[in-house]
Amino acid sequence: MNSLKQIHEILHQQTRGGQAHWLIRRKTGYLLRLTNNYIHQSGYQDQISVSLRLMRGERMGVAETSDVSRAGLGAVIAAAQKATEVAEAGSLKVREGRKENVHFDRVKDYFAAALAFSPQMASRKMLQALECVKQLGALAHGYFSSYEWQTLVGNSSGLNLEHSSTGTKFGLTVNRGIGSGYQTVYHPDARKINFFEIAEEALKHACLTERQVAIKPGRYPVILAPRALAAFLSNFLEEWNGLRFCEKESFLIHHRKKPIGSKLWTVMDDVTHPLQTGAPFDVEGDARKKVALVNKGRFANCVYDRWTAERYRVKTTGHSLSLGGEEGALPYNIVVSGGKSSLGEMIRNIKRGILIPNIWYHQVVNPSHWTVTGLTRGGAAWIHDGKIAGGLGRIRYLDGLLGALARTSVMSREQFAVKVRDSGVLVFPYVQIEDLRIV
Repeated sequence: MNSLKQIHEILHQQTRGGQAHWLIRRKTGYLLRLTNNYIHQSGYQDQISVSLRLMRGERMGVAETSDVSRAGLGAVIAAAQKATEVAEAGSLKVREGRKENVHFDRVKDYFAAALAFSPQMASRKMLQALECVKQLGALAHGYFSSYEWQTLVGNSSGLNLEHSSTGTKFGLTVNRGIGSGYQTVYHPDARKINFFEIAEEALKHACLTERQVAIKPGRYPVILAPRALAAFLSNFLEEWNGLRFCEKESFLIHHRKKPIGSKLWTVMDDVTHPLQTGAPFDVEGDARKKVALVNKGRFANCVYDRWTAERYRVKTTGHSLSLGGEEGALPYNIVVSGGKSSLGEMIRNIKRGILIPNIWYHQVVNPSHWTVTGLTRGGAAWIHDGKIAGGLGRIRYLDGLLGALARTSVMSREQFAVKVRDSGVLVFPYVQIEDLRIV
């Protein structure tokens, strides 16, 4: 298989004399799955894709392929050329240009030595860490994945930007009796994963929630763990797409002067944050700028791609999603500012409440009012007199998202990286929401 550099050279040679722009992505790595304390599945993945844009006057053609042989690259060029012939002439022209000696602020998210952390090494570490689980008659289920992501953005005018990053995720659910505990961790360096700590914390939570507690439907103070918060906000963050905002399709149009959360909510898109990862440039080769999305509970800015910026006379923030501009932009590197309390202090200050480690089946049931619902997962715990006093099993919440954000009362000072997609991570604290409706 051709390397990214070789693919770049072939495209550069075969598109000379034209106006071409390409995005090459490759993801390689492995996944291990764990069930009932044993590794039952392992797999290796090597995915590569090439997206190519050609401009002929004001006509644009875009094509994609996963065949990166010389013949395959020739075919994708031919497909993009054919697409220009049937495309309508656009009102915008994409300005390609040579970019040399461009400086990008970035964090260290590539560890070559971590690539030597083999599936055999990971398996051995996982099984050793599970000894404490087996000794207490508990069962563990989970996964371990380690990947390398490579990105290259180039064009026929000489642009050649490359970025590589590594990343490892370890997630574990431990069941003891009817109790359950969930822990997850992400780090760009596989050697920094503490398997024993994750197993011990998941086991401890499973033991604490083994005694089941029944509660009545009502409103309770709730602490959302970072992984649960990622699910809780998953659809909401798409509203910061600058194209949707400019075309008045985002709910933010009606909340530019209204609070959308308590003053504790300050949300940035910042690829330079120490816990962040991912390319410091977008698919157009524009630098990802640090953008304030929410400032002390109020809407601040959206993120924009180059196409939306030219069409609506705003500035791109380096968040383009596609070469054709049809998807607009999305924040890749979300960072929610932490507070002053530790998780332990948050729990101790609750008289009667709930700790939610994870969420699944989160749905928006009323988009106009942002009413959301979902189920708890990973051992929702009952907090009584400042201590975890038992487990709640699987419970459902149904509430207005904006109201919940407005009732956010505490955030932990600890922040954690949560990986939910290939580009960037979510850096979240623990968040306490008052009076979340449990049904």
